[in-house]
Amino acid sequence: MTSTIERTEVLYGIGNAMSRLTQAMSRVRNRADVRGDIYIDFKQRGVKIRFITEITKDNIHYCKELMKFVEDLRHMDGVKGNMAVSETEYVATAVLQESQPVTQTIYSNAKAILEQHRYFFESLWNNAMPAAQRIKEIEEGIVVSTRTKIFENQDEIIREIRNLNNRADHLSICSSLGGMQMSYKFFLDTYMDMVNKYRKKEQFNKLRWIINVDKDSIQLVKRFLDLGFQIRHVKNMLPINFGVSDKEVALTIEKMEGGKMSQSFLISNETFVCKSF
Repeated sequence: MTSTIERTEVLYGIGNAMSRLTQAMSRVRNRADVRGDIYIDFKQRGVKIRFITEITKDNIHYCKELMKFVEDLRHMDGVKGNMAVSETEYVATAVLQESQPVTQTIYSNAKAILEQHRYFFESLWNNAMPAAQRIKEIEEGIVVSTRTKIFENQDEIIREIRNLNNRADHLSICSSLGGMQMSYKFFLDTYMDMVNKYRKKEQFNKLRWIINVDKDSIQLVKRFLDLGFQIRHVKNMLPINFGVSDKEVALTIEKMEGGKMSQSFLISNETFVCKSF
């Protein structure tokens, strides 16, 4: 009777990374769960693969090809690094510094580590979006899946709010002066596009804003009035900033003083959330 010796190793260098990954994946018999952008042809061996990666307009063609070789592909924002876990082994790689091609590889066949990362993968899998839905979003510019998510990366926040504005049929905003300043700084062009779209269709009263109009805010309020917004004054504002369209809502509790971007935004397209706001 033989027993497998449990071991966990850390290796450095792209050569060691690919060598260890290839060896581990060549021993897969039934199933492997993969996150990242690594690729090995399992289909011809009858191995079932679940794969998580970030699907974007730049890699959509490759993802469509990948769908031919894996059992199931799902999308998740911000996927970095690679990991794969099979029945008997776990491998993960990560670039330590973006400017240098030095890769750290972690390999393990220890049961406790395998169980931990299987559980971790299942959590990611349950929150990831089916590839077909993500591809439809990109190709048709529509929101298919329901989600409520907190974004904490400034670039992601800007991208998500711009997408919200571009998809909106109408938009209602309630904000502090800081929120209006932030919107003017980062999203003015999207509002101008919305105004032009509504004018062409002779649709008016599509843009509304609630704010405390005072001596500090009046000049910026006038700019938004000239742009085409309906604006109403409320003296005692809620301690929350939000914008709600016919499809989505974005909100933050931060004041965004001076037009500074909030460090976190909750964005949701859940119907009951949008209706509430």
